Amino acid sequence: MADYDNGAPQNDPETQEMLRSFVSEAFDSLDTNEPIVEDLREENNSESVNAIFRVFHTLKGLSGFFGMKVIHKVTHEAETLLDVIRKQDTPQSESTITIVYQTFDFLRDLLQRVNSEFSDISGAEEAEDMKLVLKDTLAIVSGEKKEEEDDDDLAAFFAPDADQGETEEIAEPEPEPEPAPEPVEEKPVAAAPSGSSDQYISGDMLEQYLVNSIELIDVAEKNLLELESDPKNEDLVAETFGMLHSIKGNSGFMGFGEIEEVSSEMETILDSIRRKELDVEQNIVTILLSNVEVIRDRLQKINKGVEKEHQEVAEEVAPEPVVDQKPVPEVKAETPQPKEQEAKEPKPEEPKPAAAKPTAKPKEPAAAVKKRPNIPPVQRKDIRVETIKIDKLFDLVGELITIESMVTNSADLKGLNLPNFSKSARMLNKITRELQGISMSIRMMPLEGLFNKMKRLVRDVSIKMKKKVNLIVSGQETEMDKNVIDEIADPLVHILRNAIDHGVELPSVRAESGKSETGTVKLSARYEGNEILILVEDDGAGIDREVILAKAEEKGILREPGENLTDREVFALLFEPGFSTAKAVTDISGRGVGMDVVKKNIEKLKGRVTIDSVHGRGSRFTLRIPLTLAIMEAMVIRIGESKFAVPLLAVKESFRPDSTNISNTMDGLEVVRVREDVLPIYRLHELFGREPGSQTLEDGILIIIENREKQVCFFADEIVGQQQAVIKGLSSYIGKVQGITGCMILGDGEIGLIIDIEGIVEMAQVTNSKILV
Repeated sequence: MADYDNGAPQNDPETQEMLRSFVSEAFDSLDTNEPIVEDLREENNSESVNAIFRVFHTLKGLSGFFGMKVIHKVTHEAETLLDVIRKQDTPQSESTITIVYQTFDFLRDLLQRVNSEFSDISGAEEAEDMKLVLKDTLAIVSGEKKEEEDDDDLAAFFAPDADQGETEEIAEPEPEPEPAPEPVEEKPVAAAPSGSSDQYISGDMLEQYLVNSIELIDVAEKNLLELESDPKNEDLVAETFGMLHSIKGNSGFMGFGEIEEVSSEMETILDSIRRKELDVEQNIVTILLSNVEVIRDRLQKINKGVEKEHQEVAEEVAPEPVVDQKPVPEVKAETPQPKEQEAKEPKPEEPKPAAAKPTAKPKEPAAAVKKRPNIPPVQRKDIRVETIKIDKLFDLVGELITIESMVTNSADLKGLNLPNFSKSARMLNKITRELQGISMSIRMMPLEGLFNKMKRLVRDVSIKMKKKVNLIVSGQETEMDKNVIDEIADPLVHILRNAIDHGVELPSVRAESGKSETGTVKLSARYEGNEILILVEDDGAGIDREVILAKAEEKGILREPGENLTDREVFALLFEPGFSTAKAVTDISGRGVGMDVVKKNIEKLKGRVTIDSVHGRGSRFTLRIPLTLAIMEAMVIRIGESKFAVPLLAVKESFRPDSTNISNTMDGLEVVRVREDVLPIYRLHELFGREPGSQTLEDGILIIIENREKQVCFFADEIVGQQQAVIKGLSSYIGKVQGITGCMILGDGEIGLIIDIEGIVEMAQVTNSKILV
């Protein structure tokens, strides 16, 4: 095993917290940038290559600072590979893209070890294999070695549960001579030569650079002040050195040569101190602090200038590094001075801050800045909060809403003329609603992150199955509760795997049937009423109804003759435990475990999953998830002596019917004409077994409800009012009740049942033995 010395102070709680923060941010960076790896196969991939390069460069710098040498060496090799790719500016082969994906996965594994062990030393042996794979790929990309891609080996790599050891089958590294020389680590990211890479720098990248650099320079200043009073503190020196190294590298990449030069001078001084070639004295600290001000001043001017004319930014960022070269010996990290020379060097005297190495002209940042988009100054500050705290806040807001409703609707206040109380109650209601909206928005996240992960999944599975699949994603901006997104991730993985394995045919089979060799899988999301719909569609072979029925009969799970079942009811048999139509078990599917898990997970969220398919043309899986699972706006209705709540988002309108608009169909179903539509009527008292206030429709109220893009009418005695409902699950003692999704506390303190729209429609169809058209 390679000799990796990890000197991180693992028992220091503060350091452990910093490591956890490092891991969290590293995971975010990998997850955010992994989707753009696919862009490497495109002609114009420079922006994506630069972004991936920066991921590896940043991880290399931070891991080196924390003493994570395993991660540091792997990211160094990856950075070298991306640097060559960046200079080539050409589309990359599938095998190269595979290795980049593999590197992302391996770094995640190492980061997971750091998160649990506060060290990456346990991954040292695997890291050697990963380095060989990266060096071998570098040799291929740089033309020093001919690429011999084996499709079978490439496909074998993408087993869903493949471990890191399988990665060697792809690149087949040959640890012969070292391929390409490693770049000098001091300046891995210098400003790009004439044709600067700044033309690929987006506004978000510039904003992130400014945020990170300002934070780093603030901490560096704090460390230097502490170092003045504690000159023997080596940890402060090492930490500050790492921060200046990051600022230098990022500034060089962004094209800010002045900041890169000043931070490089500071880095040299700190490196001399770190190597004990220079003592920490007051004049040295003064020089370093002066340069901190120079860097901060440049960053602030860049930040302010971004919202103005780009030309002004270019004029304002002239370099004025303050370094007194006379008292500070020039020290090179790679070639330390002999002791004889050090003895002859004069001791540093009182500093005279002045510009050192004044640059004759800027290193092209002015022209580069002109190409950057106009973005506002950096003001946003983000903080990381544990989800358990957010969940607790959400629960407390729910309780507050319940108590507010009970207070303002108290029976003790009925009949009293309390104008001041009413005014205060309205203000309280307004504040609680705003608080509820903010607390809900905290937990709401776009589906983009989840959908991006599915892109990688589809690619891996399609290569494993030797199929050509094009994934089309839409609606990724749709927002859902973070907890719900976590819950639907696994069901979505199962559905997509099955869509590729069972749905999309092999290229040769598709060609024979007149289809394109490349299959299409669509992943989309959208709002519909009080639900979010997530759809997975494919243009594959579809589902053979007869095969499903035969398999169900063989397993003894067919409860009634197949001819009496609709297509949806037949396809629902796929969700039965152990049910599978696969002829052979593969790494992807065939064991009959997966689709039943999909159904259970979705139902746990009070949602539903349905399947529609046309044999030979494709299938569609539809996941219906309630928009929110904790708080909702509800219409409270009365049925006899009982009160129920209907989700307000499902309510379209309510009215008192006229007998002239009510009629019965030939099969006995009550319907009402509403303008140009004829809608079925469902009497809720019959479905719930309650005694109504009146059996006559004209004496009650009809409520038009939208369900799955169709409309029905619920009959109730009256509408009591509207209020925010905090959904409470039914007790496990009661179990699941069809037509009821939960309960809530009403304004008067009573318990009201929340109606499950989908369940009521199904109950009505069974009761009337009718199916809506």
